[in-house]
Amino acid sequence: MNRLTEPTVIFRCDGGNLPETGTGHIRRCLNLAIYLRDTYKVNSRFIIRDLDGEPPLVLHHRFAVHLLPPVSDWETPAMRIVKRVNPQLVVVDMLDNGGKFLKLLHDQAPAIPTITMDDLGMGLDYASCGINSILEDERAEFNGEDFVILASGEESAKVIKDEVKEVFLSFGGFDFGGLTAKALRSLTLLDEKLEVTALVGRSYNNEEKLLGIASGSNIRRLDIVRETSNIGYLLKKSDISIVAGGLTLYESMHCGLPTMVLCQYDHQVGTAAKFQSKGAAINLGLGEKVDDEFVSSQVKALIDDYDKRKNLSETAAGLVDGKGLRRVAEIINTLANHRFQVSKARVKVSELTKV
Repeated sequence: MNRLTEPTVIFRCDGGNLPETGTGHIRRCLNLAIYLRDTYKVNSRFIIRDLDGEPPLVLHHRFAVHLLPPVSDWETPAMRIVKRVNPQLVVVDMLDNGGKFLKLLHDQAPAIPTITMDDLGMGLDYASCGINSILEDERAEFNGEDFVILASGEESAKVIKDEVKEVFLSFGGFDFGGLTAKALRSLTLLDEKLEVTALVGRSYNNEEKLLGIASGSNIRRLDIVRETSNIGYLLKKSDISIVAGGLTLYESMHCGLPTMVLCQYDHQVGTAAKFQSKGAAINLGLGEKVDDEFVSSQVKALIDDYDKRKNLSETAAGLVDGKGLRRVAEIINTLANHRFQVSKARVKVSELTKV
């Protein structure tokens, strides 16, 4: 089939050195686009602001990209692109920053269904469907970890070892709060000899600082990984993780890794508290408000408590089954195929799908 005549979905997302955005939203949409292409023969296009001055990651996967200038009033030029392409569906993955755009779509292109993801703002009032996998909202049709889109796929949970030898660190592609360095400093306060894998993104530029912290300390090996296509491998070769409260938290829990959450942003604290209450993770609080000694003491307690680590692993893996990608892709495909049933009224998407 000619690509121009294939069903088309437009993803509107940004990434890079934006607070509370990072690179997770682009990666989530990219994973969806790849799955939609391979499973449903759906052609995806991306509308992205040119924030980094670098080629967007999605270009490596041969998806069409419409670059917008790095300005705040991007909605009108994005709307012109949508009208020109005339897709079957538009997915907006911008937290609560896509509300004005969703209202434009609602008013000017009511025949095109829309999905907003992890939106707590006005966008939920104008989208055809809300999928809030991380930031839950009663207005969204689909809520909770069943709809989290993971890069690690449907992994089996790791086997918990008696000893902790390797720690995994990840605080988003940009690490706005410098939490990779904080977590690493906290590990150097321990007596245990440890190996550390720190996953960072293209926008991260403090590698030398991390190497300086580890030098001459109890850190026997520090691997700084700049992005990966196999996060499941990095997680399952580790014994515990310290991560922020975004998508990597769910990756870690799905793999059954005992997980500590050092939150990058205020909205992540609620997520961490929820999973702590379920016995699936340890909430260390907001990173900027806790000191290295506190983090170190909590890590030490977890290292010394095998039963705690085992219980965290089993509970977390049971909560996050890793099937969110296929569920969300089915929602997108179903809604795109019902395009001409969509009006300005919100469609009851849950009745159209088998999810």
